[in-house]
Amino acid sequence: MPIQDNLAISLEISHEQQSFRLLELPPALLELITSSSPPSLSLKSGNLGDRNALNPASSHAVLCTNDQTFHVRQVQSSNSVFLIQPPETYRQNEEPLLAKTPPVRAIAQCASTLELIPASTAAVSLRQILPIYRSSVADPGAEVQKIEESDIKEKISKQNVLENVPLSPRQFDQAWVEVCAFEINGKAWIPSANSLKGVWNSIISAATAKSIDLARRFLVVDLADMVEEDGFPQALFDAVIERNRIDEDMTNGAILAKDKCVSWVGGTLLEAQSTPDHGVAESEFLDDWKNQLPEIWRKYVALSTLKCKYSHPSKGRIRLGIDSGDPLGSAVVVNTNGKRPGKWHEKFKSTRQ
Repeated sequence: MPIQDNLAISLEISHEQQSFRLLELPPALLELITSSSPPSLSLKSGNLGDRNALNPASSHAVLCTNDQTFHVRQVQSSNSVFLIQPPETYRQNEEPLLAKTPPVRAIAQCASTLELIPASTAAVSLRQILPIYRSSVADPGAEVQKIEESDIKEKISKQNVLENVPLSPRQFDQAWVEVCAFEINGKAWIPSANSLKGVWNSIISAATAKSIDLARRFLVVDLADMVEEDGFPQALFDAVIERNRIDEDMTNGAILAKDKCVSWVGGTLLEAQSTPDHGVAESEFLDDWKNQLPEIWRKYVALSTLKCKYSHPSKGRIRLGIDSGDPLGSAVVVNTNGKRPGKWHEKFKSTRQ
């Protein structure tokens, strides 16, 4: 029994408490940071102006690796959690079991811990930050503003967004491509559904005029000039091609990914055509969807291929789900080159029916 008394540990509370926060790591992340090649970690939060006020979650801190993002959440604890310093070592030449165990000292008390929750709202984050590009060609009815260096106020570049948006670098790149974001004169934009519909219609028209089969490999440069002639910026055209192509080297041309492209065209048309209350006639929507695809892909048109949420407000009508509506933000009708759209493709319209 005397030995058991000697094994008792005394606890002392330090008068000067230190500040610590306990962070609970998911097993996968713990394995990464304890590996032989640990990744760099960074703490970030949304910091891009008043628009973040529309989304309170954007101001929360996140922890990022190169390819993952975790929301940081504080969890209160009813237990008393102390951080202690290791006791002093036993006196030299004294047997451990016979020595008096020195007291441990609590240097901090933590009433809460921080936990990490995986984030999966990358595209939503960009939609809540970037200003909306509304083409004067596809979104008529508002005053046209040219995108020139002198016209841009409070410029937000792609790099600015990356540094401040609560996303890991890889997730940011994926979201940037997913929403067809682009940059002109150092300012980042996200296109409206009507602008995406307009530039895609221009691509289809240009391909028809040049007898280019978009279901096969094609040279992007063969379409770029004609699309720009229609009044759409080169950067937006490039973003649409990047969003829908197969992920491979484009030295010998681009190949559009059938499943990805068919679904994207359908979702874009539905967002552009449907009204919040009554939507659009389903038969009309499906016909337009087919006409905006290479002929060999039209047989794959089906509501089941849509990635966005949709509903049927009444019999025979369809509308976009409320979570996939027009991105939040200030809308500006823009024209990057001051040209009126070309009319070269009008005579080819009938060939796409």
